[in-house]
Amino acid sequence: MPIAESLELTELEDSYSIVQLDRSAELPLVCFSVQSSTFFSITRSKNELSFICPTQYLDQSELSPIHRSDGWRCLRVELNSDPSEMPGIIASAVNPLAAAELSVFAVASFDTDHILIEKPEPAFSALRQAGHRLNLIADLNPSAKTNTPSLSLKSDQYTADNIPVLDTDRLRLRSFNELDFDHVATFFADPVSALYGGPCDRDTAWRKYATWLGHWTLRGFGPFAIEEKESSTFIGWTGCWSPEGWPEPEITWALLPQFQGKGYANEAAKRAIEFAYQDLGWHTAISVIDNRNSASISLALRLGATAESSVDLFGEPAQLYRHTKR
Repeated sequence: MPIAESLELTELEDSYSIVQLDRSAELPLVCFSVQSSTFFSITRSKNELSFICPTQYLDQSELSPIHRSDGWRCLRVELNSDPSEMPGIIASAVNPLAAAELSVFAVASFDTDHILIEKPEPAFSALRQAGHRLNLIADLNPSAKTNTPSLSLKSDQYTADNIPVLDTDRLRLRSFNELDFDHVATFFADPVSALYGGPCDRDTAWRKYATWLGHWTLRGFGPFAIEEKESSTFIGWTGCWSPEGWPEPEITWALLPQFQGKGYANEAAKRAIEFAYQDLGWHTAISVIDNRNSASISLALRLGATAESSVDLFGEPAQLYRHTKR
């Protein structure tokens, strides 16, 4: 019998969730609403009921999951013969992913196999290096966007005219105003801003500043100004960010240097993530961080994000960190 050495793998359009329910749970309604053309899997064992489906079909109000993991991409194995005559299909795909220390979830069926991956770019690279042929959405249609929850979301609830106000114990997240700009211009004149796309002159800082407000109108979400409640002082910004050309919608943050080291960034970013999940309906987001920015890297990890891939940020090496709703 031939051993599966080189496979053809096709990326499916949807972003998938893996959901674990109590073993005594009834099948949720979502199991009956998924289109027949979409990959979907249900498993019941003596310990649990679990299922895999496109995230867009999930209705949280009807679920009480023990565990839910979002943001998985799915690769279908293209076979031209009976899979029972080709042993080692799953191993052939999973082994290079395991060697790269990447999470993988495999589902076998009579007709073919499906491989779910949590970190697409490094997984695609590992599979190609192993000699597998990949039919990826970005390759087949470079202008297409995959249906990850974060990429498909566009909130019509907010614009620059009605940015909400969010509170934490010590901070207020609010709209920017003209008085904030001097602080922003000073920040971007400082060499420390190199970690955030600076330094730059006052005119360029103004354009950055105006972009943050315009982002709310164009995307329906955007960055908030952070205000210290006790002093009513502007101390930085955080929020949701997805300008043209960005890999995915992001949770972003930056503090003026004199307000760092007080836990403010953690407090503000947590509230921004909560807003993204609860108000915007996101299930995942990224944070792209300059490799030299050790404070932000530490914060991303404290927020529960995981390092996913190496990217370029304003011409400097950076890391993409993945936030996932739990």
